[in-house]
Amino acid sequence: MLNMLTLAHLRRLRTCTLVAALGWVAIMAPLAHADDTTTSADIIQFGFEPATLQVAPGTTVTWTNHDSIIHSVTSGTPDAADGAFDSGFFDQNGTYSFTFTDAGEYAYFCMRHNFMRASVSVVGS
Repeated sequence: MLNMLTLAHLRRLRTCTLVAALGWVAIMAPLAHADDTTTSADIIQFGFEPATLQVAPGTTVTWTNHDSIIHSVTSGTPDAADGAFDSGFFDQNGTYSFTFTDAGEYAYFCMRHNFMRASVSVVGS
């Protein structure tokens, strides 16, 4: 009788543990944004590379400054910065990241070197 109770109890315990583990995975799964991606862009020889970048919504773009002078990544145009994002000035080997959540075209430039211009195109849903 003791062996029967122990075996039945172990089966229930194993089932409860499995259900609890699956429940934990279900709760934690939304925290891992599988659709979110990252990509990189570079600042090299007073230019943004690539000059045009196409990404999906939820993508984080990280710019790295490879020049030996400060630059910025500022949304808009030199005549009309739009405030969507702005890195401020950052030095050589510094980085700046921004996550694009909404579809659209995002022009950007360097505040110190207005001739440096590029864009990010966010497409998809």
